[in-house]
Amino acid sequence: MERMEHVEHVERMGRTERTTFRLNSERLEVELSAPGGAYRGSRFDWTGHVVEATLDGKHRFCAAESLAPGQGSGGFGICGEFGLFTPIGFDEAAPGEPFPKLGVGLLTRPDEQPYSFMRPYATEPYPVEVKAGADCAVFVAEPVDCLGYAVRYEKAVSLSANVLTIGYRMRNVGDKPIVTEEYEHNFLAVDGEPIGPDYALRLSRPFRAAASMPGCIEARADGIGWVEAPTAPFYARMDIAAGAEAGYRWELLHKPSGVRVSETVDFAPSAIALWGDRHVVSPEVFIALALRSGEERVWTRRYEFN
Repeated sequence: MERMEHVEHVERMGRTERTTFRLNSERLEVELSAPGGAYRGSRFDWTGHVVEATLDGKHRFCAAESLAPGQGSGGFGICGEFGLFTPIGFDEAAPGEPFPKLGVGLLTRPDEQPYSFMRPYATEPYPVEVKAGADCAVFVAEPVDCLGYAVRYEKAVSLSANVLTIGYRMRNVGDKPIVTEEYEHNFLAVDGEPIGPDYALRLSRPFRAAASMPGCIEARADGIGWVEAPTAPFYARMDIAAGAEAGYRWELLHKPSGVRVSETVDFAPSAIALWGDRHVVSPEVFIALALRSGEERVWTRRYEFN
């Protein structure tokens, strides 16, 4: 998190000034969305949204959630989300009133229907300041009180050689406790190659499927493999041992090319999931967040491209 305090060659970007901008290391080029630039939906975090990651000028890793215009929730690349299962304040908001979506802004509850992450909501985005250098960028979302909830949220993206690090700092500055979860929805495909038996997902810890596995994938000794190409979107939840330690890691390997990407986290995951379709796959590592008023939480995700 030192990058958040020491950023050289600073530039400040408003939401309307630039759609995307780039960071570079000696091996990686990462394209980031400016807040409200390439993505303006109500589901995914507007800060630190990775549009594309390119290794050694030739290998690309990011994909879109859906190839059909208008389908899905508009996700792409490496993008985070808060409150997939535990939206903050939604049940307290009456129809027509706002509720907070961390990383996005104040959303308006339109009616009595339950919250759905797939549903678009009218959005008043949080004010965000961005500072960017050649190989790092810091996003600071200022708190806006809503129903007694308010969070100051910082997200730092930095590059070193073939490693992309995302650091998070969240402070509860409101009156009410914050209880939710965060994960990165990693929309991935190596060089656009379709998902199927050419891929393998290696996991650093043993797991147990929380429900029946989709037919296109199977549990293996070191993770998950594809027995056939998927013909439709698939989803699998994986149970992890209670009290699991920090340092969980997954690695997605494209076997014919040997190109791979991994994510390592410095927290004990609360859940692991795998979502995908014929053109994209997304390993998801969740962190449970519970902050009383005045408390702060810091965590890190480290992506390595090889």
